Amino acid sequence: MHLTIFLKHGQTLRFENVTDLKKDDRFYSVITFSYTSISDGQKKKGIFSTKNVLGLSVSKRRTSMLTVYSKPRCMQCEMTKIWLTKNNIEFETVDIEANPGAFELLKH
Repeated sequence: MHLTIFLKHGQTLRFENVTDLKKDDRFYSVITFSYTSISDGQKKKGIFSTKNVLGLSVSKRRTSMLTVYSKPRCMQCEMTKIWLTKNNIEFETVDIEANPGAFELLKH
């Protein structure tokens, strides 16, 4: 699986061949996982405090696509899309006003 971690200070980290992704509440909400290093091919462990994490994207597919659910005239939605574009993060947009089924999906 592939894991992308969006940190609060704007950095984005990507990991491939991730296994054992877990949230461990014993240590101030810690996320742990194993991955294979691209640089040396060695199996390694990742440990992150959730207080530094803005968001996560997990994909079992080769390429992950982030989905931004938005609506017209939503400043937060537009700023999110601008930030993603500026940071070269691919995403797709779903307009929840034009697609009411998407809004129902978000409510659950």
